[in-house]
Amino acid sequence: LLLASGVTGSGSVGEGVSDHTLQSMVYDTTGVTDMAALAGVSMSFSLSPVEPDVASQYVSSRSGPLAQYGPTLIAFIRHPSSLGPPEAVDVEVWVNPVTKAGEAHVSIVLMRPTCSSARVHLEGSRLMQRGSMRLSCSRDREIMDFAIAELDHWFGKLGAKRISTRSPVAMNHFAGSCALGRCASPTTLRVSGTTNIAVADASLLPEQVWGHPALTLTALGYKAAEVLTGVLV
Repeated sequence: LLLASGVTGSGSVGEGVSDHTLQSMVYDTTGVTDMAALAGVSMSFSLSPVEPDVASQYVSSRSGPLAQYGPTLIAFIRHPSSLGPPEAVDVEVWVNPVTKAGEAHVSIVLMRPTCSSARVHLEGSRLMQRGSMRLSCSRDREIMDFAIAELDHWFGKLGAKRISTRSPVAMNHFAGSCALGRCASPTTLRVSGTTNIAVADASLLPEQVWGHPALTLTALGYKAAEVLTGVLV
């Protein structure tokens, strides 16, 4: 919207846009002898129609695949050389319950991209991108490769083997296109070079949130309302 309106933020609008990167793998679990160790990770489950035993499990104990909406978080991974406090993880790992018997579908997300970003700009009416937000630098690829190796080790100890790996895709958690301190004022949220245009969304984030951004953006919205009440008068 800023670019389409001709607002450039002194040339900084659209710089340094980042995203969380998703990669998915499938593990063959037919060689696992201790299936209890997978705790239902590789059970066959269909939403259409829902299998009778799965429906009965939910009705009787409110447990099983129907007790959740979507993926189940199983782990966080941090590269040994990563900086920051102990809670600063690099990769989030989850499994999807909707799968085939004898397989475990696992997804990982790079939560702290270190150097993968892009510049977005307009060419006519088309939004274009220079650079890539998905594993475009060696450090981010190293972190994801380490996470996959850790999963291979964990599943391998159970007798499972990775049989496919999909290419990285976007999570659509875009951030940083008008970051605080670079494009927007930290005290007024006004876009650089303007007097009456402010930003109050994920564009403000200087870097990615280490988790799903929904709650952070809710808090940002409340704080932005407080700030803007005092400055846009």
